[in-house]
Amino acid sequence: MDKVWTSITDSEQASAWFGYPIGIEPWEGGRYAMGGFDAGYAAKVLDVTPGRAISVDWGPVGVTSWELTESEGRTKLTFVQSGFDEGNPPYAAWSGTVAGFAELRRFHEMPDWKPIWLA
Repeated sequence: MDKVWTSITDSEQASAWFGYPIGIEPWEGGRYAMGGFDAGYAAKVLDVTPGRAISVDWGPVGVTSWELTESEGRTKLTFVQSGFDEGNPPYAAWSGTVAGFAELRRFHEMPDWKPIWLA
């Protein structure tokens, strides 16, 4: 579980498997910036349970929450997107997240992992 936690809260690792620069300050009040900290916009980290859960407030796009638990010797990741405008949900963000989850799994399960993303 610790390896998965690091891969979703460490800027360098998250950027590697997600295929896009991500700046992460994994503490309450920290920043979470798609495109990195120099991109101009950063969401706010709402709360963190070290090694287990993190929630990020993206403003009108809503709040994303990641929670890790142990399940039969493996790590289970629960991802929740909430607080968005139900008449205009963030579909583009969801499709990027789903693609990222597939790569996150590859990142942890393939011994000779190489990203699927092209530069």
